[in-house]
Amino acid sequence: MRNIGPKLAAYSLNQTFHARYFFIARDLVEMAKELKKPENERASKYSPAKLDSTLNAMYADNLDKLLEHTKLSIQSDYIRMNLGDNDPIVIKLFANKKSKDAADYILSKSILKDKKSFLEFAKSGADKILSSDDPFVYFILQTQERMPELQKQAKEITDTEQVYDDMLGQVVFHFYGTTIPPDANFTLRISDGVLKSFDYNGTIAPTVTTFYGMYDRNASFYKEYPWNIHPMWSDPSKINLATPLNFASTNDIVGGNSGSAVINKNAEVVGLAFDGNMESIYGNFIFMPHENRCISVDARGMMEAFEKIYKADRFVKELKEGKLSK
Repeated sequence: MRNIGPKLAAYSLNQTFHARYFFIARDLVEMAKELKKPENERASKYSPAKLDSTLNAMYADNLDKLLEHTKLSIQSDYIRMNLGDNDPIVIKLFANKKSKDAADYILSKSILKDKKSFLEFAKSGADKILSSDDPFVYFILQTQERMPELQKQAKEITDTEQVYDDMLGQVVFHFYGTTIPPDANFTLRISDGVLKSFDYNGTIAPTVTTFYGMYDRNASFYKEYPWNIHPMWSDPSKINLATPLNFASTNDIVGGNSGSAVINKNAEVVGLAFDGNMESIYGNFIFMPHENRCISVDARGMMEAFEKIYKADRFVKELKEGKLSK
């Protein structure tokens, strides 16, 4: 899965999160392949009578270019993260441009950046489309035909893993019976823990981070993505920078716990669990108290943001009073 997983992640397209240009390219490649067939074997929408309307429907007149540019920037990062800088697809698409420049670069090289050039290109013929140097078309041609085989391999691996999981479950039940609760069956469970630091990259991670740290990261990385903060946070004098923002505790966290309330011994809500540190990953199998930590956002940090940055007065009042504000 080390070889298969990153490729599946990078090659997969999601209608909600990925830029429309990839889907336009996918439709274009499909059309080109259909046009290579005899006319009587093509899908009806690619017949000469319907081809113009099919092409017009491929590219929306009201394409939100700002939104699509933003999605393309994020997807560029995601593809690079999974495939690495030396992958031919990454080199072709981004030419090792920095993350913030990758979307601009790929669009500057693409015929699909506007509808007029798209229509001209689409009518240039199947051979030109399938041999095109357009980065979006290149991505589709290099990835989509490989997906079925990768998905087949991944399914074989996960099916085998599931068998082992089932066998392990039988062993655990044989020895422990009903003395321990089963995993992930939507029953309420409570994990106890204490605030505690842990060894981290040759230093010690603190039990609590503050807004000071957020602004330090922003400044230390020259306010560049992904460390840049939204303009509404640009004035640090609006908040008490010493307010705790996140905290680390010895609660046993695992996938599926995100969003869980964190309460203290007095049953007061003190935070919201959202992640674990890297060492918590093997907590799927065994909890190692020396390093395994649950990371939660501190209720004090949330309230500071709600009240002073987001100005969510009704919401703050409701949270403090424990009832709906009128």
